[in-house]
Amino acid sequence: SILSGGPDKEQVDSFETGIVSRDNELLDISLTVSLVKDEMGNITGLSQIARDISVQKQNERMIKENEEHLRLATQAAEIGIFDIDLVLNKMNWDKRSGELFGSTTGGLLTLENDFLPFLHDEDRDRVNDKLKEAYDFNTSKENYVVEYRCLGIDKKLRWIRAIGKVYFNPKGQAVRSLGILLDITQSKTEEIKKNDFVAIISHELKTPLTSLKSYVQLLL
Repeated sequence: SILSGGPDKEQVDSFETGIVSRDNELLDISLTVSLVKDEMGNITGLSQIARDISVQKQNERMIKENEEHLRLATQAAEIGIFDIDLVLNKMNWDKRSGELFGSTTGGLLTLENDFLPFLHDEDRDRVNDKLKEAYDFNTSKENYVVEYRCLGIDKKLRWIRAIGKVYFNPKGQAVRSLGILLDITQSKTEEIKKNDFVAIISHELKTPLTSLKSYVQLLL
C-alpha cells in the first residue's frame, strides 16, 4: 500500500500484527514501514521498525476479561453502575440504573433532569444535600453511601442504596463520580416492619408496665 500511495506517501501509519519468534512464541508487535530513496528520489527499498507490544496487549486482554467478569457479576446481582462527569454535568449509567429511574435506554443524562425528579419527595432534599457534601473537597469522605426511594420504570417505588466515590483535581474541584446502585427494597421493607412491630409492642406494654412499676413502688 505504501508503494501505491503516491509520491507524498512515504510512511505507513503504525499498525499492529503478530509474528512467530524463533522460539516458536507468538508476539504482538507494532510495525511501521517507511520508504528508502536514493539521492534522485527513486525508491530503493523499505525500512521497517518493529516494536514488541506483547506485554501491553496482554494487559489490554486482561482488562477486557476483568471488565467482562465485572459486567456478568453486576448483571447477575442486578447492580446498576453510574459515571458522572461533574465538569460537564453529564451522567452516564447502564441499563439497570435506567430501569431503577424510569429510563429504558440510559446514556448521557443529567442529575437535574434524570435523577432528582425520580426521587421520593421526602428524600430529594436530603439526597441533594448529601451529594453537595460529597462534591465539596472540605467535607467529602473517601466514599459516600446514601439510601433513598425512587420511582422505577415499572412505576414501583423502590429503596436504593447508592455507593459512590468522588474524584478531585489538584485544585480541589470535584470532576468525576463513580458508583453503584443496589436495590434494597426487600431488606428495607423488612427493617421497617421490624421497627413498626417494636414500636407497637413498646406502646402496648407501656401502660401495663407503668401500672406494674406503681405496684412495685407501693410494695416497697
